[in-house]
Amino acid sequence: MRRLVRLAREGDTGAVAVIVAVAATALFAFGAMAVDMGNAWARKRLTQTDADLAALAGAAQLTGKSSSEDPAKLAAWNWLDKNLPNDDQSGFTLNSYAQYTDGDETNGEITVSNNYAKITVVVQPRNVSFGLANAIGFKSVDVRATAAAGLFSPADKIFPYLLADGTPPGLACLKDTSNGQAKPDVMRAAFLPQAKPVDPGSGGNNGGGNCAGSIEGNFGFANIPRNSKTETPELPYNIRYGADHNPAVINPIPPTEPTVCIKDGNPTGAILDSNKAPYIDGFNCIGSQSVTGQNMPDIVQGLVHFSGPNACDGRLIDTASTLVIDGCPISTDKFATYLPVGTTPAQLLSGSVTSVINQAIVNDPRFGFVPVISSQTLPQQGGSNVYAIINFYGVYYHDFFDQQGNLITSDEKNVKIGAVDAYVFPLGFLPNEIIYKGAVGSYIGVGPHVSRLVE
Repeated sequence: MRRLVRLAREGDTGAVAVIVAVAATALFAFGAMAVDMGNAWARKRLTQTDADLAALAGAAQLTGKSSSEDPAKLAAWNWLDKNLPNDDQSGFTLNSYAQYTDGDETNGEITVSNNYAKITVVVQPRNVSFGLANAIGFKSVDVRATAAAGLFSPADKIFPYLLADGTPPGLACLKDTSNGQAKPDVMRAAFLPQAKPVDPGSGGNNGGGNCAGSIEGNFGFANIPRNSKTETPELPYNIRYGADHNPAVINPIPPTEPTVCIKDGNPTGAILDSNKAPYIDGFNCIGSQSVTGQNMPDIVQGLVHFSGPNACDGRLIDTASTLVIDGCPISTDKFATYLPVGTTPAQLLSGSVTSVINQAIVNDPRFGFVPVISSQTLPQQGGSNVYAIINFYGVYYHDFFDQQGNLITSDEKNVKIGAVDAYVFPLGFLPNEIIYKGAVGSYIGVGPHVSRLVE
């Protein structure tokens, strides 16, 4: 009996040894795969990071124009050339720029799309060799990565005004007509190319510039619908928050810039952006708001007293400011703050110096974009009309004036705001790429942009 038990135990011992051997092999295999696949995953993440940064490097060169396509592609490829680590194959090199632009994604590819406002980078496969997994027949794996970056504009920076092309850089004015009569929906006072830039102190009462000397303002008013039909009237909402129509009422400017409203390149059948549900996006086509001669209440509401006559919640409110106008603390930021040391606004805007405005201006609530329309389509009479957007200008709210044209420098009882002046200038004065802290929207097609990863 004892011998039989002993023999049975010896048989169990052999079986256990076999089980242990099989289990150890399986555990080794799983461990090997875990180590090598973890390494492959880490290399995949590094490759993805390289693709992301290459896409952003390329996007920084895009301008929404065809001339920026090749520089953007080259910038993305150069990033990969300088930063993409080798794979585990001996003699590996980054494929040439020609291969990255030949339309074949299998050897890496860089493409530009979306009206030259998006760049996509497909990194060529990188081989990762296995170590421990070689023992179970797995030699290597290829890792790939794709990234795309696009151009965006600040989402709350399109103001509901219109300027005509040929408007010179300088100070323009938002005001009612002195006699309160209706005027053309796009005012002509400072639209002609022969007008001269105006600097504070150059004319009018207490440095009023155009506001002190102009019967009419220099801006028209754009009819930009709001997403919510309850946000009316639209003008003060669009001044306070910027245009918000989605899809964007302001469409990116096409590569060819028309002077009339277009649809697929043809003026016939142009679709106007509609403020009636369902919202219809037009083709670079915008309406204007009929002007009655009394628009300052809407302007003051958007800038100062948004939710009521005594409220202080408009666009330019700064609770830390010591400048109080019409009972509310107003931002004291100045245009000159963003200019190079020693440069005056007059020098910059007249072209006597070549300087770039500091990109930090885009985060100032006084700054925004204004649509530009063709001076050939300006109306002679009051009422509304339809215009093609052919460009954008930068605009920066500057000073407030009373109804007699005097500069308001401190809070005074019973002093009502009669006018607001603003610097207007080509967006070429700003750097191509900017850092913006707020929400972004569709790229307006010109001017500074924010680069963001989109894939």
